[in-house]
Amino acid sequence: MEERRFIGLGFGLSATTAWGLFPIYWKQLSTVAPFEALCHKLLWSLGFAAIFITIEGRWFEVKALLGQPRKLLWFLLSGVLIALNGFLFIYAVASGRVIETSLGYFLTPLTSVLLGVVFLQERLRALQRAAVMLALSGVLWLTLRYGHVPWLAMGLCLSFGSYGLVRKVAPAGSLVGYFLETLFISPFATVLILSLLVSNSGSFIQAGARISLLLFFAGLVTIVPRLWFAAAARSISMTTLGILEYATPTIIFFLSTFAYHEPVTPDHLIAFGLVWLGIVIYGIESLTHEKIANQLQAKCRTCIFSPP
Repeated sequence: MEERRFIGLGFGLSATTAWGLFPIYWKQLSTVAPFEALCHKLLWSLGFAAIFITIEGRWFEVKALLGQPRKLLWFLLSGVLIALNGFLFIYAVASGRVIETSLGYFLTPLTSVLLGVVFLQERLRALQRAAVMLALSGVLWLTLRYGHVPWLAMGLCLSFGSYGLVRKVAPAGSLVGYFLETLFISPFATVLILSLLVSNSGSFIQAGARISLLLFFAGLVTIVPRLWFAAAARSISMTTLGILEYATPTIIFFLSTFAYHEPVTPDHLIAFGLVWLGIVIYGIESLTHEKIANQLQAKCRTCIFSPP
């Protein structure tokens, strides 16, 4: 059991680290129009997903879900949301605003909590409410200081948070779910790529072998971390997995600051500080609540099974 958890932890760290290093990959494609880069990412990741589904022998899952029209509509919606999230990320990296992606992904877990309250009538405990309010205060601070909402960060956290909400309605394995999402939006990506090829106005092939290969393998680097993360989810607790996810925006933050030398103003530090404080409070509260719940559950089992 301990060995399985150790392996799961390794998969989780590999996935979150890979996602954190994504800006390095997409920086190499900054000369490609973000929408074209997104289309290649979607199309080639669909192909790689199909290969992995074949290897794992999971086409029966795809067939079963294809026979449920209501769920397919939700997969179409989740596909639109994940495509929007991908476009915003690629655009942010290409335009030199990597630090906003870090803020967006730091905000995502707390945004998901807020969406759960609004749409699923989930209730927050007092410290959870305080954590969410601190995160929102960070966004409000940047909005007031800069005179506009940090729309890239908000777009990233809202699109990914909404994506998670939709996937709760239409649950499926990470690989199969992603295949269905991209399946429904890949025709649009295919049409755009073909039109660019015909008009010789795109980057694929025309921009040379290096760019073409990077666009092609964007599908593989999209799928592999998803497989690692799914493997981790089967071996370690959701609390541990949730904590590991913060590695991604942390790595992105350091990349934006030290590798890409994006300006980090005092206002950025105040906003990030409020968000980080909210995350710490939420994490400690969740861990404490889980520990107490486990202790109570253990006591109940003792009471039930102890001899009279």
